[in-house]
Amino acid sequence: MNLKEIFKISSIPVVIASLCCLSPVILVVFGIGTLGFATSLADTLYGEYKWLFRIAGLIAMTIALVLYFRRKKGICTIDEAKRRRNEIINTVALTVITCVVGYIFFLYVVVHYAGVYLNIWKDKPETAQEMVITDSTALFAGGCFWCVEADFEKLRGVGDVVSGYAGGTTENPTYENYAKGGHREVVQVPYDSSRISYQKLVEHILTHADPNDTTGSFVDRGVQYSAAIYFENEEEEKIAREVAKGLPIPILPRPDFYPAEEYHQDFYKKSPVRYTYYRNASGRNEYIKKASGLTDIQYYVVKENGTEKPFDNEYWDNKREGIYVDIVSGEVLFSSKDKYDSGTGWPSFTKPIQPDAVTLHEDNTLGTKRTEVRSKIADSHLGHVFNDGPNGGERWCMNSAAMRFVPKEDMVKEGYGDIQI
Repeated sequence: MNLKEIFKISSIPVVIASLCCLSPVILVVFGIGTLGFATSLADTLYGEYKWLFRIAGLIAMTIALVLYFRRKKGICTIDEAKRRRNEIINTVALTVITCVVGYIFFLYVVVHYAGVYLNIWKDKPETAQEMVITDSTALFAGGCFWCVEADFEKLRGVGDVVSGYAGGTTENPTYENYAKGGHREVVQVPYDSSRISYQKLVEHILTHADPNDTTGSFVDRGVQYSAAIYFENEEEEKIAREVAKGLPIPILPRPDFYPAEEYHQDFYKKSPVRYTYYRNASGRNEYIKKASGLTDIQYYVVKENGTEKPFDNEYWDNKREGIYVDIVSGEVLFSSKDKYDSGTGWPSFTKPIQPDAVTLHEDNTLGTKRTEVRSKIADSHLGHVFNDGPNGGERWCMNSAAMRFVPKEDMVKEGYGDIQI
């Protein structure tokens, strides 16, 4: 009997019989895997909803364990496996197909529309950044350009960022061959130099990419994913070296830039589920949380849709003249002239400084319909707006932790001289 006959006669039935004997164990592994997946998904969906997914995963694992302990004896002999071979193969095949289809349906349909319903992402994402007339461009690398592009577009004074490739020796690289040509994933950042400086852009990349990792970025490994700062002239080089002093991040002359394929541009808007899941799993958000300087309460409010304590926050009784800007992006939100004491213990305003400075979203998290307020560019959770303000008007009830106050006397120095209060 040759090897082929031995494999054909004995191995297949043995595998089938083994599958049957192991089926209870596989069931338990499936339950544990479901718990792990649910926990991972929970970390993707910021806010109070994450515990719902963790609980669902725990229930699935519990059911799997119950079924395991109540199991009946499986088919553990080769003869029995042979006799029921077709039945077993069909069952296993159907189960695999169902799991694959079910997983795809869950991830790209259920999760997507659940996110839309919970206002985690929009069904048809709108362009978040403001219209900016730009007069300069800068080039940076910081790992996955999906994430770097999204982060830069949240800055006040930055226009439509373009993902691409740069730094290699080949012309017209593509996603399939850019790494072989020595290129990095980069972003080209157009900006208005009267509203944001090159120095601020350099500071931003150092807090949104790891400047100490020269062999990749977060979960993505390889030099093509490593961070880098590119300069156009001696002044930019001087600024970059001063800001990044002591860090191993490469500071290089600006090379030719090649835009990436269209499907990579604005990926965070086109595929919010895949983008959000990847971003959280990569470890980038955890790094930014530590490097961006946000305190625990700021991160909780802005990123996890939390609410700070009333009468125990920075600006609820602030009476100075000035403006309130987004803690993440610096976009202008409210003016002191529209602030009043609502008696609620949170900073309250009669209106935002401009009608389009914020976006509004339906919020049903507390069992009642409310209107959530988010910043337009950074998409930070700010608070809620109610119809019980002065003289029957609106009450914009905000979280101090989501904002930074800029005194009137500092507005010109900080680049807000064009804002009238």
